[in-house]
Amino acid sequence: AETPFLAHELLVDLRFLLSRGTLVRASGGFRLSDTVAAREVMALGPISAPVESGTDAWLQILRGDVSDRDVTAAVTAAAMAPLPSSTREPGHFHPSAADVELGYRLVPLVIAAHLHRIESGATKPYGDVRPEGATAILAAAGLVDDKDSLTALGERVHQRGPGPFGIIEAYRGYMGQLPQMWRDGRGQIWVERTANVAASQVANAKTFATANDALDAFCADTGFAYDVFVEHAVGRGEATRQRHARSGDALRYVGADLEDAAIDAAIVEQKAGHLPASMHFVRNADIGKPRTLLAGLGTAGLNPEGAVMLVGNGFHEVRHQSDETMTEVFRGYERAGILVIFTEETALAVDDLLATAWNTYHAGFKYVHERSGQGLRPAEARPPSALEGPLPRSWTECAEAAGYVRAEKWCRRGRTVYPYPPPSGHNPCISVNHFFVPARIAAKLGIKAP
Repeated sequence: AETPFLAHELLVDLRFLLSRGTLVRASGGFRLSDTVAAREVMALGPISAPVESGTDAWLQILRGDVSDRDVTAAVTAAAMAPLPSSTREPGHFHPSAADVELGYRLVPLVIAAHLHRIESGATKPYGDVRPEGATAILAAAGLVDDKDSLTALGERVHQRGPGPFGIIEAYRGYMGQLPQMWRDGRGQIWVERTANVAASQVANAKTFATANDALDAFCADTGFAYDVFVEHAVGRGEATRQRHARSGDALRYVGADLEDAAIDAAIVEQKAGHLPASMHFVRNADIGKPRTLLAGLGTAGLNPEGAVMLVGNGFHEVRHQSDETMTEVFRGYERAGILVIFTEETALAVDDLLATAWNTYHAGFKYVHERSGQGLRPAEARPPSALEGPLPRSWTECAEAAGYVRAEKWCRRGRTVYPYPPPSGHNPCISVNHFFVPARIAAKLGIKAP
């Protein structure tokens, strides 16, 4: 049937619903699942937000700012409204209508609580006197008990939730523009990344520590020495903060990012004494265009040969990438002699997402990045997906095709998706810290491809 929508744009949303069990494959296309839960989710229709930004509104409430009582009343009323059906059927995984609505209410509250705690220094994430609407949401999600105290789950969400929640919230702006993107493509539609900068720091802090540990081990094991440390997709400079705490002023530090919001945030951290005072910043640095960083290094009088570049979930931000263009990106850094250490979420297939159900928030992570034209990839080569077809070329394949040698001994893997390997033996990790060395440097150090 003819449709006014662009098939490749609509397919992103259909694959997401397929990965949640709301749609199923049928006759080369998609249809609604026969389950009651799927029908109830689709019957929800568009959710009308009481205010444009739930995060901003909750932040005002937690601060005790009730100057706009209409906003306060609207947010509280929405939080207290009864949840829709939570129908669930044995033998099937899919979110219920209640799950969808509750997630919509919970995400901005958790992010606001995190921001409030940072700015106020409060010891309790939701304040000493928790707003009535906030308590209703937290109780429904199982984050507080009947005595209004955080449960073990609540503590976990408070500690780790701001990272993934913030990443998803940062892309909320796309949701109101879906019909336009289906018809005309995403074009120049972009997201405002300020909220994502803080979220990225929280999400990447642990993996940066792991990557810095691997870098130290690599130097100790091979005798490799370097004097230039680059953090691309810099955010607030968390990787540099950690590295400076270890190496001090023996290194020259560089922060690069495409977004001014990220560079501005890093400069604030620098002025606060959290980053090296001499740290050099490169603005408008698209990680998919190595020449921009190389020009910035040249301006600072720094030699890229043997420099180390650490990236936290940044390479997937290369827009409209293909296997070939991603290989060329790596080739640009490899020719310049830059060691690349980067963390990336593994592109999981729809089959994995269905089978692992609630074991990962990756379905949402994958969706918002595909929706905005970014590209996730498997960590290593894997066979085609039964429900999705061939996956993109892996990060390892792209980097090795560009001339890099994978330093396997110093790569680090996160937890696996499945609690134990399935019959196929394929058990991908949620994320991987990749460690790649330019071929000529690897040869000098005696490092061979695995």
